[in-house]
Amino acid sequence: MRLSRLLVLICLFAASALAHAAPNPDWTTPLAPFQIADNLYYVGSRDLASYLVVTPAGNILINANLESSPPLIKASVEKLGFRWTDIRILLNGQAHYDHMAGAAQILRETHARNMVMQGDDQAVETGGRNDPGLWALPNGDARYRAAVREMTTTDMTPEQIYELGMSEVKSTESQMTVIAKQQGYSDWKSYAAAIISNPKLRATSRDEILNTYRQYVAQMRPKLPQLFGLLPKASLEVVPVEAYREKEAAAASYFVGTPDGSRPGKVYVNTGDFEDRELPEIEATAYHEGIPGHHMQLSIQQELPELPPFRQHASYTAYIEGWGLYAERLGKDVGFYQDPNDEFERLASELLRSSRLVEDTGVHYKRWTRDQMVQFFQENSLETGDDLQAEVDRYISYPAQALSYKIGQLKILELRKRAQDQLGDKFDIRAFHDEILSGGALPLDVLDSRTSAWIVSVKSGKAANGR
Repeated sequence: MRLSRLLVLICLFAASALAHAAPNPDWTTPLAPFQIADNLYYVGSRDLASYLVVTPAGNILINANLESSPPLIKASVEKLGFRWTDIRILLNGQAHYDHMAGAAQILRETHARNMVMQGDDQAVETGGRNDPGLWALPNGDARYRAAVREMTTTDMTPEQIYELGMSEVKSTESQMTVIAKQQGYSDWKSYAAAIISNPKLRATSRDEILNTYRQYVAQMRPKLPQLFGLLPKASLEVVPVEAYREKEAAAASYFVGTPDGSRPGKVYVNTGDFEDRELPEIEATAYHEGIPGHHMQLSIQQELPELPPFRQHASYTAYIEGWGLYAERLGKDVGFYQDPNDEFERLASELLRSSRLVEDTGVHYKRWTRDQMVQFFQENSLETGDDLQAEVDRYISYPAQALSYKIGQLKILELRKRAQDQLGDKFDIRAFHDEILSGGALPLDVLDSRTSAWIVSVKSGKAANGR
């Protein structure tokens, strides 16, 4: 069973539970827990989809936030006969992907065959298919087009995305080559190798990693009024990933605070194996996860009083991750990335997202093998070893999800250029950003229409403060 299938399955079970809820329910009340399949249980509430997995190794995992709603989740877990002290709680980021992959494996190994969509039975009965792409399943091409539409919220075809990815990879590698030659290297790969092998560019302690993130967040904070009129009320903290999550967690991830500000937004930073972590990677990541990236966008979204609750918490990956990647570039707009190593790593971050456009469409549309995916990554990214293998497996197991980052960023950049071209002297970067953020997360086609309407309004003099 595919990872996307598992997500659909969980959503269907959650929706079924919601449909039978009493009128005017208490949305924080846990639903009666129930078993989805062997070793997979639903333990959520009416507003929080959580599920518990017992892995083949005997680990008990749950996707829940340790700091919010533990009593209600704990009550559901204990009704199933599990001890709360035995549970490992996963928050988000890479740990969440790993958790989902584990759940998918459990479903494959149990009686999930009766739950999968029609057409997958043969794959389950024979122990799996030989080709990794979605195309190999019945109606695979149509399924992939649907996944592309869902994850990018655009009408782009797989072929268009593949060609766009190849173009973006070439463009980004050219920019990286310019920096490499300025530093005395013949090409970007030799410069990248020099950065990786330079012990002076690696962290010497856990505190150095945390303090470097905090430094970049602190230097960006006073620059925000140059870029935005709309600012979040919620504060932001940079904290270390819990010790038990270090081996699974991403380098950094953001966890949104509460709408009333009682809990701040947090950037969780993985300080494990600190001696292997490169300091030049941190600047772009700090802007992406913190400010002006995820903390800025998600905090503002849930603080907008004019939006109904479902829009205050809307989650469109192309918009959210597109904004995060766009936010990395905003550091350049205010004069940051003065160290060429940091600017090079920012471009390496963009290269990874551009390569994803090629990798994802390559395997699910162009019928690439896994070996072809690995080879392309080796030639066109800084990913190596286990990180490279994990990236490849992620694209195979979750079709089209990885397309959203670069597609979202490019749409925001397109809208910014459109506004600049059409408004001329009337263009105000703060007003533009406020317009992008003031509607909350949106499908990209809706964002496009909304921005075009705003441009017309500004031209006519009807828009106040760009909104």
